[in-house]
Amino acid sequence: MKNIGGREAVLIGFKGGDRNSKIFHLYASSRRNVNTIRGLITAHGELCSEPQGMVEINVYYFSNFFNSNGPSPEEMAPFLDCVQSKVTHQMNQMLCAPFTDHEVKKALFDMHPDKSPRPDGLPATFFQNFWHIVCRDVTSAVLAVLNEKAPLDIWNQTVVTLIPKVPNPLLMK
Repeated sequence: MKNIGGREAVLIGFKGGDRNSKIFHLYASSRRNVNTIRGLITAHGELCSEPQGMVEINVYYFSNFFNSNGPSPEEMAPFLDCVQSKVTHQMNQMLCAPFTDHEVKKALFDMHPDKSPRPDGLPATFFQNFWHIVCRDVTSAVLAVLNEKAPLDIWNQTVVTLIPKVPNPLLMK
């Protein structure tokens, strides 16, 4: 045991590596207990420890965090009218053109193969390696959203993992 930042910590040396040992499990369990968020304070100042309530606190926080309270487009119009346009008519036509199969494939293959897997656990490398099998389904789904304005409900789902930066966090900020 060694005192680090006011806490007793077990130092795991390279000798044991990350083998599936008792000490490894004790260390992992200790970290999980330290990082567990046991409750959050609501906007009304009440402590909520129910999982569904904490989900609602997260949704409320991030919904408000990513919204703009700035001026409306109508209020900005007089200022934007003074800005000289840089996009030509031809450029605008190209930007407004429907997306193509080629662009979907290029975007997928430009992704890092092992970053940001979807909630189903499939990283970009799966789609890249099995493109010959999944290309029609993936391309039609993506183009339906981009060109035909299909609903995004299922696509907009995400997994949020909160990483506490303070001991025993109670507030989202």
